[in-house]
Amino acid sequence: MKFISRASVVLRTYPVTVSVTILLIMTAIVTGNLTQGAAHLSSLDLGAGITSTLQDQRWWTILTDLFVAHDLTQFIIDLIASIVLLGVAERLLKPLRTALAFLITGLLGVGLGITLQVLGTAAGEWWATGTRTLETLDPLTPVVGVLLTATAYMSTLWRRRVRVVAIAALLVFVLYSGAPSDIYRLIAAGIGIPLGWLLARGKTRRSLEHSPRLVRRRLLATMTAVTAVGPVIALTQPSGLAPFSLVSGIISGNVVSASTVLEQCGQLVHSACTKSLLLASGHGTGGVAMAFVPIAVLLVAAWGLGRGRRFGLSLAIVVNVALAILSFIAFNILSLFSDLPEPGWSTLSVVELVGSTLLAVALPLAVAVVLFLNRSYFPIRSSGHQIRRFAVVISLSFAVLFTVTLVTLVIGAASTNRGESSWALIWTSLKPFVPLHLFGWVHVAHQPAFAIGLLIFHWAGPLFWVIFVIGCIYVLANAKSETLVRDQRRVREILKTGGGSLGFMATWPGNNYWFSPDGKVAIAYRVINGVALTVSDPIGAAGNDLQRIHEFSSFCDRHHWTPVFYSVHEHLLPAFETLGWQKVAVGEETLIDLASLDIASKAWQKVRHALNRAARENVTTSWTRWPDLTPDQVSQIRGISEGWVSARDIPEMGFTLGTAAELEDPDVRLMLAIDGDGRIHGITSWLPNYRDGVVIGWTLDFMRRGENSVNGVMEFLIGSAALHMKEAGNAVMSLSGVPLARKPQSPKSSDVGEGEIPPSATPASTTLTRLLDFLAQRLEPAYGFSSLMFFKAKFNPHYETLYMAYPDPVALPAIAIAVGRAYLPDVSARKALSMLRNLAG
Repeated sequence: MKFISRASVVLRTYPVTVSVTILLIMTAIVTGNLTQGAAHLSSLDLGAGITSTLQDQRWWTILTDLFVAHDLTQFIIDLIASIVLLGVAERLLKPLRTALAFLITGLLGVGLGITLQVLGTAAGEWWATGTRTLETLDPLTPVVGVLLTATAYMSTLWRRRVRVVAIAALLVFVLYSGAPSDIYRLIAAGIGIPLGWLLARGKTRRSLEHSPRLVRRRLLATMTAVTAVGPVIALTQPSGLAPFSLVSGIISGNVVSASTVLEQCGQLVHSACTKSLLLASGHGTGGVAMAFVPIAVLLVAAWGLGRGRRFGLSLAIVVNVALAILSFIAFNILSLFSDLPEPGWSTLSVVELVGSTLLAVALPLAVAVVLFLNRSYFPIRSSGHQIRRFAVVISLSFAVLFTVTLVTLVIGAASTNRGESSWALIWTSLKPFVPLHLFGWVHVAHQPAFAIGLLIFHWAGPLFWVIFVIGCIYVLANAKSETLVRDQRRVREILKTGGGSLGFMATWPGNNYWFSPDGKVAIAYRVINGVALTVSDPIGAAGNDLQRIHEFSSFCDRHHWTPVFYSVHEHLLPAFETLGWQKVAVGEETLIDLASLDIASKAWQKVRHALNRAARENVTTSWTRWPDLTPDQVSQIRGISEGWVSARDIPEMGFTLGTAAELEDPDVRLMLAIDGDGRIHGITSWLPNYRDGVVIGWTLDFMRRGENSVNGVMEFLIGSAALHMKEAGNAVMSLSGVPLARKPQSPKSSDVGEGEIPPSATPASTTLTRLLDFLAQRLEPAYGFSSLMFFKAKFNPHYETLYMAYPDPVALPAIAIAVGRAYLPDVSARKALSMLRNLAG
């Protein structure tokens, strides 16, 4: 009875998915396509194509194409796609829109695809002419169309993810395989995206002008991976009709049996035998493995690109440039134009041949250029020690394996009395380390005839590249300056003696460090535009502020930098006044005295309501660390964070504003709001504040709420964190600083609701304060600094102004640029001005 009840719920929720799945199973049983061959399939007259649909006037094949699988492999794929992808889409679209999208994208995808083939055939185009007699059975076409239609109803993060992955996968098959069904799917996807927008009435359209750094890196990594996987598809489906199908030629060749050639040649040496031996020397198991070397290296490079590694960028650029050169040699581009046109060739055929060949060279070269132009998105560099160690290991490995191969060839030549020259033996020894066609134009010696020699000859190259790939993975996985790692350890030790409420930000990526001569004080800074911009106060035990500031200033002078102390607290101002420096308020920090916290008081009334509401919704908190999270929780947090970033048409800020990357620090604590089903509604992160080796408080850094989260989840999380810290005996809780904001004055802070802006104090006006006020007004609609300030006011805090201190007013333009680039490192000056104009408009 329980099973019937569940089945009824599934049928009511997913009627289209269930119906399509049943139809796929029924047609597979009735047609017998799972066990019969192609002849049986063509006899059923169910496939769509120019011949069947138009010439034979079997119009119904456009419909049957959507429900009949071609063979067992496709049936399994279609069945899984129907249950999973169609089910996900139907949950978003609801049954009626799902059925509509299924028919529209499926029928138009196949119909327009056939029309495209007709037009191409009439023009004499290669692909259309070569595929005109083929028939397709592909239920995956409407499934892809429905999935892309449903992306309009997804969150911004998942919409972008699904579209990028789906379109990339579809393009790979179109460009490297070129089967008619590949074109039909791409057309269905292209119809699905605007169809979804129409069904959703345009509510979900977003601009991608300011794509976040993480998203851009992933797009570039995906592009690199696609160019790596493409040749594999071209090899497995060698129709030769796809635009990039020729790319597979640089890693393949005519298979020749080495043993057969050696047996036929015997002791004779002539041109035909040499040519056959040359071909044979590139084949065998090792030769097949060598075909996949560029693919493996590019996939490793793509993995490094996704992690922001500069070494991965260099690797991807070098491999793609090498593939372009290899393609140029393999296809003999220089002689291509002199051999054309041949009698009977149409102009279109000539253009297609030349175009496909040139594309094989241009594609990897274009990828290399795009990666080079976007090199700023890959800032994480490996240390010089790691690079040197990698170079030494790779060089020694190559030298040893090359020497062994050369000795093997010399022994083989001596045993057969072949008079090979030294240069021929050297060239032949290099051959196992590169794909087949690179030395195809050079006369080389043959491979050894004895068993051990053949084993060494065929496997020396693959073994070298295995070592190379492992070395690359090691460098990419450990791409951190060892000096910087040591400095970060020192900073963490000094930080425990004292660092202020914002001191832990010094541990974030992107900072450099200055240490006092006695090693007891450190200052974290970033050099931008000739300005050494510090991250809050000096770190270490209090005292000797004037001396530390003077020592750091002298250090900056030696490097011709302008020292600027940013987000420093008021207790440092006397030292700056002594030095004659200027100061300006750049933000406000909100602090809560945990000892006097009374959650039952009127001042905490709104927070108390949020706590009660969460309790009614069965939402609880978890005070934890990133290493202690479950894989599901990690996935949810990343999804919430990336969704928040992707939903905005503005770049994410950094510097003193943490991102999701800082959550993984084991010293950082996380406060999660979790319901009874394990769904995370919101997350806050807390940075430790040390004094004399003991945590005396925590500073709020990262705040994100999930979609459809319980109302007041941020108030609930911060209020719960305050209660937890008070119970743990902590003295102070900081809600961190808010850039370009002023503390509210009147009415009472605790009576201010979220989004309500009370009057603020008006400091003495200067050119710089007017500029900051202008920026605050322009950036407020996008980043909501004032709204955030007044949201924090409901926690009844007290305020401490944060200042920027600088020695020379003449340097203010350079300082302003440095601060802007610190917060928005991915935005150029032109983009910044454009963003300000858009916000003002």
